[in-house]
Amino acid sequence: MPSQGPRTYATATEDPNINDWLDQGAGISENGAGIRITSTSTLTTLTLHNFGFTIPGTATIDGVEITDLVVKSTGTGPFAAETAGIRFRFTFDGGSTVTGDTYDRDFSSIANSGFRELGPIGGPSSLHSAVFTPAGVNGSGFGVKMALITASELTLIEIDYFTLTIYYSDAGGGVIPSTLCSENMHYIAQGIRCADAITKRT
Repeated sequence: MPSQGPRTYATATEDPNINDWLDQGAGISENGAGIRITSTSTLTTLTLHNFGFTIPGTATIDGVEITDLVVKSTGTGPFAAETAGIRFRFTFDGGSTVTGDTYDRDFSSIANSGFRELGPIGGPSSLHSAVFTPAGVNGSGFGVKMALITASELTLIEIDYFTLTIYYSDAGGGVIPSTLCSENMHYIAQGIRCADAITKRT
């Protein structure tokens, strides 16, 4: 099955833009320095989008995957194992609206244990109760919107690396020459008439 990815984002959009999410570009490489969440507010969101996909327009999207989700949760004293986590949902418009399933990831089990890979979410046949099209995933607004679900004031969450992969199928092929269509049983077996040869693909 063809795929594109894993790919990282080119744009991060915070809403409201009040710098609760610091180092917003730090999730594009796995280097131990991540996006940092400095607020306990569940109202502040960060959308990672513009992944640069170029899926062919004739393709069918078969699956969407959050491939890499490398995070850590750090606490001190009685908050060392405090429940902390992030909610993930897909978006096609840079975070203005969201679609499909909701994924909540509780990070309390990895508190003070360094960066951990918590992906993948989804896979080659996962459509997350949403409708994905080539135009949709190729658009600069396509990505994932994140929101804090719970955290204590002494808990720090960092996202070190975040990527998406798109799985798709495509009819592909080229134009069937009419001379071949009339003489080749391969095309006839597919129910392709010679008159249709210029518009049908193998």
